[in-house]
Amino acid sequence: MIAQLVVDAQVLKNIIQDPRFYKLLPCLVNASERLRAVPATKGGCGRCQKRRLAAENPVLTDVRNCIMRLDEAGRNEFKRLLNTQRVVITAGQHGALASVAF
Repeated sequence: MIAQLVVDAQVLKNIIQDPRFYKLLPCLVNASERLRAVPATKGGCGRCQKRRLAAENPVLTDVRNCIMRLDEAGRNEFKRLLNTQRVVITAGQHGALASVAF
């Protein structure tokens, strides 16, 4: 079991694609469809990469907020699915960073 897991963009993308989380977080079904709609880029210039990241960012922010709104039982189930004792999520809210650990 992992002692602490910091949920970053790559972890969120893995969660979105894992159907085990769909029952716990129904927002993931919509997020999965929205993430698939973002055009994939292979390498390319920095401008192309920035466009892709800018298109992914609202989707990942919605998923972060959905996770942060889980109740105590949901948070325990989320930790069990991730096989970790502690989860840390950082998200921007109203121009400031908010960090939640549970």
